[in-house]
Amino acid sequence: MYKLLILFVCTGISAAAQETLLLRSPSVSNNKIAFAYGGDVWTADRDGSHAQRLTVNQAVEFNPMLSPDGKWIAFTGRQYGNADVFVMPVNGGEIKQITYHNSNDDVSSWSWDAKSIYFNSNRMGQIAGFKVNANGGTPQRIFGNYFFQFDHNLT
Repeated sequence: MYKLLILFVCTGISAAAQETLLLRSPSVSNNKIAFAYGGDVWTADRDGSHAQRLTVNQAVEFNPMLSPDGKWIAFTGRQYGNADVFVMPVNGGEIKQITYHNSNDDVSSWSWDAKSIYFNSNRMGQIAGFKVNANGGTPQRIFGNYFFQFDHNLT
């Protein structure tokens, strides 16, 4: 009786161990899914098969976003302490840092033509939206500070 109970419990533990939990930030393209798991960026085929870990280091990577053309993954990484924007090929390869600011830059999306990456940052004292060329460069703030504009005609 005890042998049967132990076998049943071990089988249940084994099945639970094969289940992957806490997948975060899924991004879906025509044929891939990118997601964060265990502080790294992963991809899988759209049906969930062939999972592949793309980043392996001590830093935490999150918010992977597939480009509209399905060729690139932009993600937020904490390789150097604060959060910055990084990009890499969808099948793995060289990782390129795109932003270099001491504020947190968190990836939010791509432009439709896959030439720009949008991100949120607190680099101007409040959280605002920015865009940067996917190859790097100087980020541009998307909207001005419309909440605190002073209208001189109101006297």
